[in-house]
Amino acid sequence: MIRLSLSQFFAVTQHMVSNFDILLDKDKATMRALFHNPVIMRGVPWPSPFFSVGGWYKAELRREADGWKISHLSEDIAYNQCASSIVLFVLGILYLARFIYQLTSNS
Repeated sequence: MIRLSLSQFFAVTQHMVSNFDILLDKDKATMRALFHNPVIMRGVPWPSPFFSVGGWYKAELRREADGWKISHLSEDIAYNQCASSIVLFVLGILYLARFIYQLTSNS
């Protein structure tokens, strides 16, 4: 079995959610919240953060006997900034190749 984890590639991530806007209507609700997620990749000395993405979460909720449940969740990405999408792509391929090499060399 092969198990992949984002923690193998990302040294630091931070997920911030704020500015909640909630509209209640009896047993239903809608919610919108701002999110910002900066990420630093392992083994990449520059830049810090390597990329960051942000936008809004949108959710529809319903009240049930045991509490509020999310019935629908989506995100609207407002920005996705990285040093260069080409550099990110190349580094991703290199990390994947290194991971596959480690898997096969340990067998």
